[in-house]
Amino acid sequence: MLQFKVLEIVAEKKIRLLFITGIGALLILFVFRFLLIFSGNGELYGIDNTFVYSITRTLAGYDLYYNPEQFPYTITLYSPLYYNICTLIGRLFHINVENPIQVYQLCRSVSLVCDIVTCGLLYLILRKRFQIQNEITVLAIAVLATVLCYLGYTFSRCDSLLLTMYALFIYQLTGPLIQQNRSRIFFLALLSVACIFSKQNGIVVPLLALVWLFIHKAGKMAIYYCIFFIIIFFPVLLTYVYVLNYHYLFDNTITALQNGIVLSWFYVDIFKRLMNSLWILLLYIPLMLSLIYWYKPSSLFVKSLSAIFIIQFVFSLGTSLKDGSSAGYFNENYFLGTIIFCYVIHTYQTKPVNFYINKIILFFLPLFILFLLHTVAQGYLFFIQKRNEKMILYQQQKNIRDYLRPQLKNNYVFNLGNQNTDFFKTLFYKEMAVPSFDIVDWCTIPRKTFDYTVLKNDFSNGKIAYIISPEGTTYSSIWGVSLQNYHKDTTINGFTIYRFQQP
Repeated sequence: MLQFKVLEIVAEKKIRLLFITGIGALLILFVFRFLLIFSGNGELYGIDNTFVYSITRTLAGYDLYYNPEQFPYTITLYSPLYYNICTLIGRLFHINVENPIQVYQLCRSVSLVCDIVTCGLLYLILRKRFQIQNEITVLAIAVLATVLCYLGYTFSRCDSLLLTMYALFIYQLTGPLIQQNRSRIFFLALLSVACIFSKQNGIVVPLLALVWLFIHKAGKMAIYYCIFFIIIFFPVLLTYVYVLNYHYLFDNTITALQNGIVLSWFYVDIFKRLMNSLWILLLYIPLMLSLIYWYKPSSLFVKSLSAIFIIQFVFSLGTSLKDGSSAGYFNENYFLGTIIFCYVIHTYQTKPVNFYINKIILFFLPLFILFLLHTVAQGYLFFIQKRNEKMILYQQQKNIRDYLRPQLKNNYVFNLGNQNTDFFKTLFYKEMAVPSFDIVDWCTIPRKTFDYTVLKNDFSNGKIAYIISPEGTTYSSIWGVSLQNYHKDTTINGFTIYRFQQP
């Protein structure tokens, strides 16, 4: 009896250690993300300054989606909801578009709030839907938050909003008696539409809802869901196209994304990263568990949870084969995988002294702490340190804008530097040609997705009046167009400015 009591005390202390570690990790990550808002970097992850550029323009009164074949030759690849929210908040707080670092901070703040809400929803799902003990829940949230911070695709992108809407969707989907409640089915359809308009990856969400309802033998509610989805989706779509005048919505978000499958990109930027990192476990183990629970006798709840994880994984894997994809395509799998992990731990807590808790503390906790330290150290070194020096670079690029803007006279400027880390596309938000340089150069021009005859003529006739290039670099042509009519104008702060001169 005494031995049993001692073991209980040891187990209780270890559970308390889980809670303290989880809370400590979340506090560290919150401080890290807060400091990230004020980073002097022009890009954090995933070319997120393209979002900043589009939001800067919408704050200035310009459209969100443009004809890709006309100036500014930009492509807004993603669904509009994230841009709409950031623009609305930016106007409420009177963000100054002439000082675009404020727009960077706006986008990073919105994404941070989204991630906080996502973590809060995960807490509610684990506690209310699964009745998982608080210590495990807090640690699970810390694990998910660490993985998101390591990947970085929710720092300042629409991925953060999609994950929040997805978490709301899962919270609603896993609620009791959803198959008997029309009002909740309506809300489920509303969230499904919100996922799609947050990012195109949300198109899988209606399938997840229907699979869940059919497994729960709620065919009638599935029909209601389809009806509600249709009566919400199409009015929203028509509002965007015909009321908000997003006439080029499909050109930007569908046509421009036809990049094709590139296995070499998938291997280097996704598969290799997965296999070289600990966070492969948050995909591999839940996938194996889902397959097991699907094939062995299980409750409808467990089978449906397993089914949506498998479907989500297959969808994420399929879309990640596309050229230019990233490991962020698996964000929703990490969210579901965390739930499945916690469910398994909770299910097998059958002994007075929890065997699984002991194993987690002995083997997982030190590894998690090391991964947390690695994530924060990496983020600090890349994005937070030397902020003053980075802000000097930002100011220097503002000086170049102030020099060039009065001379443009309704002409354009083109950046041949590092478009994804420089601030020029946001500083010249009115005058920059081809701000989506990586998409145009890498995808749409080689694949002849759009006709860029007008763009090429702009180089030949001087409509693109100035080219900015890093000092010491020269270019004789671009996209088959000669640049011989561009001659050096001046050098400012490490950048050479070339001016078009008629031959």
